[in-house]
Amino acid sequence: MKAVIDRVEDKKHAVLILNGDGEEKVIPVGDLPEGAEEGTWLEVKFDGDDIKSITINEEETKARSERIGNKMDQLKKRKKK
Repeated sequence: MKAVIDRVEDKKHAVLILNGDGEEKVIPVGDLPEGAEEGTWLEVKFDGDDIKSITINEEETKARSERIGNKMDQLKKRKKK
């Protein structure tokens, strides 16, 4: 299942938005893979509420970041007009 790190609260909990239905899942920050931060896309496998595996989805993270960057550029160009 794809998920994005929406935010980190109190440096203890990461709030994930699960792809598809917008459901939020709160996990301990210590369960995140090294290098993960807000906006990072993950591949997560759950067994009930327990995490079976969690890895960074580099391809999805890069694609989403580029898409957001392009949209920001478009907005900046509109603002200048």
